[in-house]
Amino acid sequence: MVHVYNCHPFASQQIVQVSGAVLTLIQRDYLVTIEEKNSATYLRAYTNWRYQAEEKARVGVRLLGHLLRGASVRGGVQMEIIEIPLSERPVAMACCSVTGDLLVGCENTLVLFTLRRQNQQNLVRIQLLMLTVYIFCGSQCKLYTEAAYLLLCLLDIHMSLLPSKGNQSVSMDEPACMFCFFSLPNAGYLYSLKGGVELLSAYQYPEKVLEAVLTDHLLHVITRNALQCFTVRCAAVAARIEDPYIDTTMRACPPCSLEVLCVYGRHVILLSTADTETSEETERTTQRRGLSRKWTISSPKETSAAGHGWNLYVVDTVSPFTLYQEMVEYSQHYAETSPQAQSLRHLLSEAHLLLRASLLQTSEQQQHSEELEEALRQNCAQLGDCFSRASQKDCHLALPYYRMSGLSVTEVMVRNRPHPSSPHSYGPGFLFYLKHYLLEETEQTLNQESADEVIDIFGQSDPSELITVCASPSMINVSPARTLQILQRLEDTAGVSVPLTITMATMMLRLDDLPQYTQLINRHAEMLLVYGFIEEPRLLLHGGGQHAHVRPTALAHQLAKLQPGLLVAAMVALHENNKVQLEQADHVFKVCEMTLLRSSLLCGPSLSIGSVLPLLERLSEETLWGFSLHLLCATRRGQYDSSIEKLLDRCPQAIIAYANHQLQDKNMALWWQKLLPELCNRTRAAAENSILLAALKETLVVVAMETSPTDFLELIPDDGTAAYFLPHLLTCSQRHLLT
Repeated sequence: MVHVYNCHPFASQQIVQVSGAVLTLIQRDYLVTIEEKNSATYLRAYTNWRYQAEEKARVGVRLLGHLLRGASVRGGVQMEIIEIPLSERPVAMACCSVTGDLLVGCENTLVLFTLRRQNQQNLVRIQLLMLTVYIFCGSQCKLYTEAAYLLLCLLDIHMSLLPSKGNQSVSMDEPACMFCFFSLPNAGYLYSLKGGVELLSAYQYPEKVLEAVLTDHLLHVITRNALQCFTVRCAAVAARIEDPYIDTTMRACPPCSLEVLCVYGRHVILLSTADTETSEETERTTQRRGLSRKWTISSPKETSAAGHGWNLYVVDTVSPFTLYQEMVEYSQHYAETSPQAQSLRHLLSEAHLLLRASLLQTSEQQQHSEELEEALRQNCAQLGDCFSRASQKDCHLALPYYRMSGLSVTEVMVRNRPHPSSPHSYGPGFLFYLKHYLLEETEQTLNQESADEVIDIFGQSDPSELITVCASPSMINVSPARTLQILQRLEDTAGVSVPLTITMATMMLRLDDLPQYTQLINRHAEMLLVYGFIEEPRLLLHGGGQHAHVRPTALAHQLAKLQPGLLVAAMVALHENNKVQLEQADHVFKVCEMTLLRSSLLCGPSLSIGSVLPLLERLSEETLWGFSLHLLCATRRGQYDSSIEKLLDRCPQAIIAYANHQLQDKNMALWWQKLLPELCNRTRAAAENSILLAALKETLVVVAMETSPTDFLELIPDDGTAAYFLPHLLTCSQRHLLT
């Protein structure tokens, strides 16, 4: 919509430039003009001009700093023309649409004017997310190098001068980001000034431009007969400064280098001369080319000798949100005909930046943030769809955009199901997203239907990832029988591997098929199984990372019952490879509640003392598993005597299992040199202790098998208990005669 106001009270001299601000918060608006008359240049501000345009009030004229009596002081509606004296000739100006501050560029200086409230002495300061400095270079700039030099000089001008982004109204910190825009007759250049000078966009105008104005959303350029608008990249820069997770797997934003589009904007103010003796003729033609619109204004008639007035055109076009909706509507054409077209991705990226620019505005300006945020989530979902089917170069962007959309993994899967009649399978971006979702330690679990669909997707599209998929905690509800069929096909084609065998054993365990589970888990040696757990720790543990605790899997509980030594060896190896923390290992053993009676916990040669020592420094012997690990390490250091004594003191029921495992080969003599004397002394002191008596009997069986009758006879104590040892001495003699 174009509003036309007949503004005869405006100055009748030639208006060279015009700038303006509509400030809802301050409830005032004004226009600023650079005017020329009789070779003199004036800077004037017009306040409350809408009322004069509607012929509702008189006009007052005053100098800057001098207030008029009457209506204007009382906050009335009288229009004022404020003469702004300057020591130099003004050549360019810009008005901040957020604060109302005015920046005037003279030939050698920059002058900043701030807008004051009438009822306050303090300056009005509004939170500012981005600052734009406008320098318009026309005939005054002979060489582009002069403009570039001026750009470099601007770097040192704005510190404490401008309000910065923050939760407080005034801050002495630097602004979050700064931009500088140069407009030449046939091209425009947008620079970012934070962290060095960087060219963001170069605009090639279709025809000679008389004026250019940059806003948060769009660049408006005025030619002789038309108004054109182009997209800007300020939001892309600001988003990356605001959010350090942009350009990661968490969040994404279209790049600053995205090619610009010609679009249309809102609230552009134009002035043209008007013949005072004839009625004004206005004509607007709207031309749609893609997403571009032009407003054509009829050429003014020649002015009479008596002078002329001015026509004020307020071009009120659609809001950024409405523009976004039109972009989405237009994008549907590409989505239906060519869903992988670059044009569709480009258009959705432009819409994304438009929404980001709107959301970067402060709450005072933006009253529809919830609507915009919902639109941004929908846009992210659409961009995720684009990149899910993209080539390998860009497919990774599907992950952050789907994350930002707020869609559940099930909803994303529905959006990416191939059409029954389509020959295409799942896109690489979708598989990338799904794989990373399953790698995350999330509390969300898929239901059986969705989990089975995930297994089918990877079984069809990327079988090599099936082990990783099955190990995900999100897949706990997957059908084990169906999964075993797919894993068996993988083994038939790819061959046997340790992680695959462990995964199949896990599924057998979920089916309560213990014989098949045992057969699978016994395929490989203990050390190879440990390497398999290092390759995929989630076969044993869920959680970790940002989670304080880990959760043992069903397989970990099974190992704690039947193969605790393997579990300990795997946990030590995971700790040594920085895949589990000490506190997490402690938690796992507490949950599994292992006892030495079931294990002598001692894992054999696969456990190196060097890898365990850092663990021991933090472990207390108060817990049973902590005591077990200390005992194991003491044994491996050769401290057999003290280990036997500690075990008999703390857990005598495990002594035989310990001896069977540790007192072998060169240490076999410890059965009768250390263990037998200890048991004799302890049973003598506690003759009714059935555990000690059973351990003594088992020890005598071993001693009778490994010693000669003469040596055995010397071991019998002389305390009157020889009769108890005679049956074992007889067994030893018979064995000796046979050999």
